[in-house]
Amino acid sequence: MDPRRAEILAEFRGFLESAIEIAKVNFATAERFSQQLTGRPGAHGAPLKFVSKSTLHAHVRGTRRQKLPMWPWVVNLWAVLVAAAVENKVDPAPLGTLKDWQDVYDRTESGLRGLGKETPAAESRPPAPPPDPDFELVPSWWTSYADVVDPSFRRYLNLEPLCGDVRCYENVYIPGLLQTEEYTEAVVRLRHGDASDAEVRRRVELRMLRQKLMPYGGRRVWALLHGTALANPAIDPAVMQRQLRHLLDAPSHMPVQVVPLNARAAHLASGPITVLRFDHGGIPDTVYLEHDDGALYPADLHIRAEYLKRFNNLAILAHPRHVSRHIIERLINAM
Repeated sequence: MDPRRAEILAEFRGFLESAIEIAKVNFATAERFSQQLTGRPGAHGAPLKFVSKSTLHAHVRGTRRQKLPMWPWVVNLWAVLVAAAVENKVDPAPLGTLKDWQDVYDRTESGLRGLGKETPAAESRPPAPPPDPDFELVPSWWTSYADVVDPSFRRYLNLEPLCGDVRCYENVYIPGLLQTEEYTEAVVRLRHGDASDAEVRRRVELRMLRQKLMPYGGRRVWALLHGTALANPAIDPAVMQRQLRHLLDAPSHMPVQVVPLNARAAHLASGPITVLRFDHGGIPDTVYLEHDDGALYPADLHIRAEYLKRFNNLAILAHPRHVSRHIIERLINAM
């Protein structure tokens, strides 16, 4: 083999091997994770595909070292490693974004093309979306839905799959992670009245994708619902009734508690509060405050502590789970 070609390919193999180490897997565990995750939504916005240890070994150290892997295989490997890192409670930020990987792949491909050797067809590679200039903590799994993601929500979407615990208080709508598909559609149409049917579908798909990602790694969703969110007159009663039944069916790691309709609750919070808590070090608790014109992420420690305190006080004020269940049952029967 041409020495320069060998050097270029060795550099790319080193990049792949480094990524495997960052995700805290080896060829065998990468295959096992891949098998467990196959079919689940990946960070690239598509279902994950199986990566065998023999194929991975062949591309990194074995018989396929003299060829550049096809781009779709590389994309899937990136998504599998991101998912594996999250499952391992490892911050996947050092893996880089899909755009980072595309840059490395393009440099490698360009170098090989300059030698006059055959490389995988570039036309098979869809362009990666540009990185979010506002916040790039983790690879953006939602990039295929970027056209329907509000700028203020990007940071939240990057953080949500990494957290171990989501604590949310809602006073108007059911939290997105607990919504039925038809309820989500109703809310999207209320909040985005000018949206086309195609845009509505994409917004609904993104929310359902978030729900599919949440159970992995033992993540917990703790929802405090103000009474007004359980009887929103803007939602069709039949849709609302099915949504309430869905709350009753929520698994044990998604506890739901009803906050009484009183002045104390109104004083503690005039709008939604979401707290993302993380099991692994390096990422502090994040407070997300959604409002009509966007969202806030308080950086000041004192302000953040104040909202954590408010959520805790709302939790103290909320009815216990069994009482909350009876309240929801009564609302269903009254519809």
